[in-house]
Amino acid sequence: MTLKLSWLRCALAVLGLWAFVPGCKNSEPDGNTPPDAAGEPDAGGPDGGHEPAPDGGLPDGGTGDGGTQTSDGVGFIGYVLPASNAEAVPRNARVIVGFAEALDVTTVSAEVLTVSENGVAVAGTVTHDPATRTLTFTPGRPFAADTLVTVGVSTALRLVSGKSLPAPYQSVFTVGLEADTSPPEVLATRPRSGESGVSPTWPVYTLSFLEPMDPRTLTGDTLRFEQALGSNPAAPLTGVISYDAPSQSVSFRVSPLPAPGALVTGTLSTGAKDLAGNALTQAHAFSFFVTASSDTTAPRVQGTLPEATSVGVAARYAPIIVHFSEPLRPESVTPDRVYLEELNTDGTQVVRRVPGTLRYNEAKLHAAFTPNEPLKYQTRYRGRVSAVEDLAGNTLAQFGGFHFVTELEPSAPVVRDATPAPDARFVPLGSPLRVSFDRPLDPATVNARTVGVEGVTGLVNYESSTNTVVFRPVPPFAPATNYTVTVKDVQTPQGAGLASPHTYTVRTVAPGVRVSAGRPGQPGMPVFATGPRGTLAVWNEDTGTAIQVRAAFDSGSGFGDSVLVGEGRSMTLAPQVSAWGERFVVGWSDRSLAGGAVALFDGTDFSPVTPGISGRLFGVGNHLYAVNGKTFRVHAGTQWSEVFTAANLGSPVFLLQNGDRVLVSSGRNTTLEVSVVFDGVRWLESTVSSSVDAQYIRVGDSFGRAWVSNQGVEFALFNRDTREWGLGELITSEQMTSLRIASDGSTITAVLGDTGGLFAAVRANGAWQAPSLVDNLAVRDIWAVVPHRGNYVALWTGINSATLVRAVSQTGGSWSSTSKAVVASGLSSVLDVRASGDDLLVLMQKNQPSSTAEIWGAALTSQGWQPSIQLRGREATSSVLVPVGARTGALFVQPGRLVVRGYLGGGQWDSGLELVTPALVGSVRDVAVHFESDGHGAAAWEQFDAGAWSLFLAEFDGTVWMEPVRVGPAGTKVRVAVDDNGVVVAYLQPSTQTDLMDIWVVSSEAGVVGAPQLLDSVAATDPDLALVHGPSGFMAVWGEWEIRGARSVDGVAWRDLATLIPRVFQEARWYNTRLVTVGESFALSAQRNELYLNMSIHTAGVWQPIAAPVMPSDVYEFVAAGNSVMLMAPFDDEFRYIFHNGIAWSGQNIVKSPADGQGVLAASPSGFRMHTDKSWWRWSGTEWLKEATDVSRPYWGGSLRCDAKGCGLATGGAFNMPVNLALSYAPGTRSFWTGASPAQGDFPVQAGSVTWDFVADTYRVTWRQPVQQGVLALHASTAL
Repeated sequence: MTLKLSWLRCALAVLGLWAFVPGCKNSEPDGNTPPDAAGEPDAGGPDGGHEPAPDGGLPDGGTGDGGTQTSDGVGFIGYVLPASNAEAVPRNARVIVGFAEALDVTTVSAEVLTVSENGVAVAGTVTHDPATRTLTFTPGRPFAADTLVTVGVSTALRLVSGKSLPAPYQSVFTVGLEADTSPPEVLATRPRSGESGVSPTWPVYTLSFLEPMDPRTLTGDTLRFEQALGSNPAAPLTGVISYDAPSQSVSFRVSPLPAPGALVTGTLSTGAKDLAGNALTQAHAFSFFVTASSDTTAPRVQGTLPEATSVGVAARYAPIIVHFSEPLRPESVTPDRVYLEELNTDGTQVVRRVPGTLRYNEAKLHAAFTPNEPLKYQTRYRGRVSAVEDLAGNTLAQFGGFHFVTELEPSAPVVRDATPAPDARFVPLGSPLRVSFDRPLDPATVNARTVGVEGVTGLVNYESSTNTVVFRPVPPFAPATNYTVTVKDVQTPQGAGLASPHTYTVRTVAPGVRVSAGRPGQPGMPVFATGPRGTLAVWNEDTGTAIQVRAAFDSGSGFGDSVLVGEGRSMTLAPQVSAWGERFVVGWSDRSLAGGAVALFDGTDFSPVTPGISGRLFGVGNHLYAVNGKTFRVHAGTQWSEVFTAANLGSPVFLLQNGDRVLVSSGRNTTLEVSVVFDGVRWLESTVSSSVDAQYIRVGDSFGRAWVSNQGVEFALFNRDTREWGLGELITSEQMTSLRIASDGSTITAVLGDTGGLFAAVRANGAWQAPSLVDNLAVRDIWAVVPHRGNYVALWTGINSATLVRAVSQTGGSWSSTSKAVVASGLSSVLDVRASGDDLLVLMQKNQPSSTAEIWGAALTSQGWQPSIQLRGREATSSVLVPVGARTGALFVQPGRLVVRGYLGGGQWDSGLELVTPALVGSVRDVAVHFESDGHGAAAWEQFDAGAWSLFLAEFDGTVWMEPVRVGPAGTKVRVAVDDNGVVVAYLQPSTQTDLMDIWVVSSEAGVVGAPQLLDSVAATDPDLALVHGPSGFMAVWGEWEIRGARSVDGVAWRDLATLIPRVFQEARWYNTRLVTVGESFALSAQRNELYLNMSIHTAGVWQPIAAPVMPSDVYEFVAAGNSVMLMAPFDDEFRYIFHNGIAWSGQNIVKSPADGQGVLAASPSGFRMHTDKSWWRWSGTEWLKEATDVSRPYWGGSLRCDAKGCGLATGGAFNMPVNLALSYAPGTRSFWTGASPAQGDFPVQAGSVTWDFVADTYRVTWRQPVQQGVLALHASTAL
């Protein structure tokens, strides 16, 4: 924790180490609040232990919130931590209540100690520690920042003596903004470390801390004292340990006393902890010497409270404290030796001795005198001390007393400030309202009767450190509502009341709503894996602005809704999935990682594997592996460790898993075929040379491979016992050009082909039979060999009939007897083969001569091959057969969805159903917003919709947003404007003519979108476009090499198409084009070369001659107010402006504003206003005048809008700052106060997306914000 001087002074004062201390934070505020009322016990008990303050820690028995009467806890509760009315308590603090006696354990339960936060119960655990007589509440979560916590002790709790509370006890404290992560520190000890000459009769040793401590950690286990005489071994000292909460100190009452001449050492171990659970970083030890000689030194007064010669001491200051240099004989501290005198005006005569009570605290070494009644105002007093004795009988050294003068007759308190300020907007719904005063108040007068908000219930408390009353709404405020705050009848401790009620209003924030509706993204082709729990599908989904990785699971009844797994890098980088025991492993190229991301799926949830890794993933046994290039790594703890490096493995690699064995191969389209087999024990790499791609299959619980060598077609089995590949078995000595192998579990078959025909062979009983010629046609491709109904089926294509997909099947389990068929004609390849029940399905494509392909399906049933059926027309994507529930279907990627045509049996397929409900993840971009003066408005935007960008429009009726409607295909630089009858949207599209850009407009009335109109085609690559509406209708301007424009009265009929700013020379581009409404007219500005401006005013139906002033900045604001226009360019130490007064344009003007920072400009009901980071300025009509200085704003940039009472600032991603959307408000000419953001959720606002307006007495903000990873949506808040 950060050590503040006030805390240091307080702790030293309590120990008597600071002689003159006018006040301590949360102890003696401002030097005028009586210490008793602020947590300083009047003297404590004779043991310096747990005796509570007379009021039990609550001011005058109040509840702090104006609630029902509660017990003061006297004689029952010793202390409460955090202390009653403590402020800025760390968010991770525990609550501890210490009791005057041991508790009756039969009455201890979770219900006897309760904690609430702003009136809402906090979940947590209650524990009882009999050794320290405490109950501790540990919250289940950190306390929320800036909340009022109420601690309650029930009447059901009893002490062992049978005593119980007559009424429930309550204590309150306020929570700070941060958690406490700093270790506690020992502030001081008494006796001091290294002190010599300590009396053997010194009764209590004390350690004080910088912060409240957990008394459960201050016991004989953590605090020990020992004594050593000369060279003798140290011997432990015994005593009683107690914790004093007000002084944040632990005391050790030694018994028996140490021997004269002993070296006493105290050690506090690292087991000592603060309320947040932070422990000492190292043990704290201190030593002192006990004198062996008699004590002849007289005790001395070390300090007093109030300090000597103090003026303005509170009349209710109590107790008056005198600190001594050493312990005293308690019986010598008597009212005739320690007392307070009232003096005459000049202090020369005693008027009377002030009656009161006196107590001595031997742990703190002070005497405390408490007057029976408040002292008199503006009166001189003298404290007297004489004849008190130390433990050795030495009498106090001469002490002349100490004088002080009390305060003047009290005056009424005055409101100093309020937070949020009067007229503030964007107030958080749960925000505390604070009103601070120029002097302390009597806490007993701060309650729900004197502090309130009209129509709202809440909690009220007093923060003495800043003389502030606080109102917290319970339940929270309603959104977008004006509230009236009233503070009345509060009084100072002297009884002076507020002269008149203080009343003001604030307005709460309006949470945002989503304007854009969900639209489908574009999925890619999924990958699938099937395990014991079901089938997992994983795919990329294009949202238009990002790539999501999504997954759906089928446990046997069909795929459920998809879930977001992560964010991918590219649609071309497909994810991967594989089964691993009862789990699935998913990997993908992550957008934000240098490598890949990995997650595990257990059938219910995805859990990330950290760190991620690139490469193919697989699981063997209990370990997860990845192969990238030639290197294999295993995931262990929080890292990937290299376990094997292959010598020849190439890329890409292919995985074949068989239980807890895996085969990784490479060599497609090369002669060197490489395989790596791992069975959980040994890695084995081997190579063969093959003229065709080697084939790998599962054979039982092992693997088989076949290849074409210079010897012919060979086959080998992997021996699981020797962990080696067996010797090659020659299937045929012929050099084949096509090869496929398959196994049904008991036999292995090979189908071979070349120009001499199609051959097949079977391996049975460990030996290959001679190949049989099954067809004499020359073979081009063998697509697949699969076991089916006790026979093998081969699919192939001949050289001379390349568009015929043929099939040959065994009959009777032998290739010597076959049946042949043409499965389909006119097709070019086989995509997939899969069994579905007793039928065999074949998926084929036809794509000649185009790159797009038709998809066809065929089935082998008990009745033979059924006619092939076209399942999909020509499209660019492929297809695959997938299991869906108990059925199999052909999966297609279509715009916005994944469609499966399920196989019905008998060669028939259904019409198609969605594999999963399409994810509504289409993102929004390029938004335009406009509100009319009566409050209604519209927004137009581009949105990714089922794989393509489209233009959408939503209207706002002044209260709610209507459902968006699709306007048409996407356009760029969308602009929108509204009038009383409808909406106009303008946008750009590339022309059908080379190097031209088309400007389109479309109108909408009553939700009915009209036909788009082509306004113009211009030579441009990236032209500007602007659209506004004013009293004289709509105006649109556009261009890049020249600026052109047109206007419309109704938004339907456009006229006056003209060149407004001509082309200057060949290379000069116009940019930064701005168009604003000025009264009945329009104003236009455009810039070139970061220096030259062209500006014009449209009046009387025509554009006036162009003005061409110089403005050396491409950052400027162009604002209209009434019939005037202001162009302002901000700089660090100056701002420059150009002004149109309704008659003519001025030249460039410069106003110096040293150290003011850059300005933001806005129109207000009284004209132009500007804030330059530290000052407010207003436009007089002829010049800029500074209104106020030293008034800050929270962010250097932003968009400024003003109302009649102040100005609102929106700051967010629109200004390329690393902050979320932030709203702040400055009433009048005050500093900006940061309010609540209407943007909710875990994602920041998109850069460049914020619009900010003040229309119809409310502020309106729109923004784009992710609603999930990679999905941007349009949001708005229109009642701020």
